[in-house]
This record gives sequence, C-alpha cells and structure tokens, in this order.
Amino acid sequence: MLNRFLRRIARSNPRGDSELGGASAPAEIVELRLSEPRPWVGKYPEIPPPESELSLQMFVARFVCGDIHGEDTAAIALDLLEAGYDTPSLRRLAGETQVHCDRDAVELMERITKEAGFPVPFPVQQARMLVSRQIARLVIAGEREPWRAVGDLDSVWGWYSEVNNGDVNTIRRLGHDFVWDQEEQRFRPVVDADLLDSFARLAKLTDEECVAPGGMRS
Repeated sequence: MLNRFLRRIARSNPRGDSELGGASAPAEIVELRLSEPRPWVGKYPEIPPPESELSLQMFVARFVCGDIHGEDTAAIALDLLEAGYDTPSLRRLAGETQVHCDRDAVELMERITKEAGFPVPFPVQQARMLVSRQIARLVIAGEREPWRAVGDLDSVWGWYSEVNNGDVNTIRRLGHDFVWDQEEQRFRPVVDADLLDSFARLAKLTDEECVAPGGMRS
C-alpha cells in the first residue's frame, strides 16, 4: 500500500509543484476536507438512505465479516432489544457477561441468525456486500467521508487484490489517489466523479443483488 502511494506521488507531482505533474488539476476533481463530510443526495436522489445500524441484518452481517467483534455483541444486542427486536437468543446475549472474543459469541450469534430467518451459516460474501452497501449509502448521505469509507471497505474485504464486484474494486483503487495541496503543503485525498458514481451504484444494490455472487451490479 505504501509503495503504491509513493508511486502515485511520483507520477502526479514529480517536482512538488502545486499542479498535478505540471498540469492543472482536472476541473471535475472535488477536494474535501477530512473533517467535513458532504451529502451527495442531491446528485444521487435515487439512492436509499442507510439501513439502521440497529437492524438484525446489519448486526449479523457486521459480525460475520468482522466489522464488529464478539466483545461488542452483548451491548449491541441490548440496543436491539431496546429498539424493539426480541428473540430468545438476543435476550440471552444481551445479558451475557462472559463474551470476550468472537469465539464466545459464535453460538449465540448463529441462533440469533436462525431466529431472524437468515441462512445459517450466514454467507461471508453476502455479509461483506451488505456491509459494503451500507458504507456506500453512508457516503451518499454525507455521514461518512469517502476516503474513510475506502479504508472501511479495505477492512471488510481484507487485502484481496480483486473483489468480484467492479464498483468495490474501483472505489478501492481510486480512493487511494492523492493530489498536492500547495496551501497546506501536503498531499490530500480527492473525490472525483468516477469514485462517487461507484459509491452510488454500490449503494443502490438491492438485498437480492447482495446475495448474488459478488453483488452483481458492476
């Protein structure tokens, strides 16, 4: 990852100029400050809002793909109960005090998955696609910065060089591009139309498309 970053620095700004490789930065590039997530709903009004984090589907999917860990599950189970979800295993997990790692939570999480009507075991690829779609919807809603979302996708998918979904691959590739900020004297991430369009397509996936191999709108 570091070598790829350094190569891009060398290609995009070999002399340390304020311009990309001696040429003006493309007009369609939009630079955003890390502390200022921006909503893109106006550009993509057809994108559904993010799913509630307090849903059984997101709870199961996040656990299966490693986005949350065993020690987090009891507190989330309690939040789900307070939100109106109620199954025997969810109640048991919410009151559990001896969940310290993933292994401690697996049996109860499988029971919760079955009680919710989801397949057991829950497919890892499906879980990754559901969480990836949620990340993309958070970006479009302005609740997560695009470059942070790129890192989140890297965490969800691991360091696989290619994923069986073109938009996930595009986001992970373009999301590591940087340009030189002359005023702040540092490189900053950029967001361009291709990156945002890929987030939007990923965010638009239906549950059925997330179940299909690779999450099939790519």
